[in-house]
Amino acid sequence: MSEVEIFARAFELWVSNTIISDTPLLQTKEDYKNEFCYKIFGSFMEEVIYYFNNLFGTGEIQAVANKPVQLTLF
Repeated sequence: MSEVEIFARAFELWVSNTIISDTPLLQTKEDYKNEFCYKIFGSFMEEVIYYFNNLFGTGEIQAVANKPVQLTLF
């Protein structure tokens, strides 16, 4: 895995642990526990959570509404 992919998967784990959402972009908790590309974070998951909490705020679980948003580029 490249550094970018490792960072992205770590961020995905942080999101799945700290934000409650029904987005189809997140996998199930079982997938995160069983898939190799996520299992490698198991021994330092606390550091991953700590890192992203420092970037984005507290470690409290947050609920996010999954509602469509119109984006425009220009």
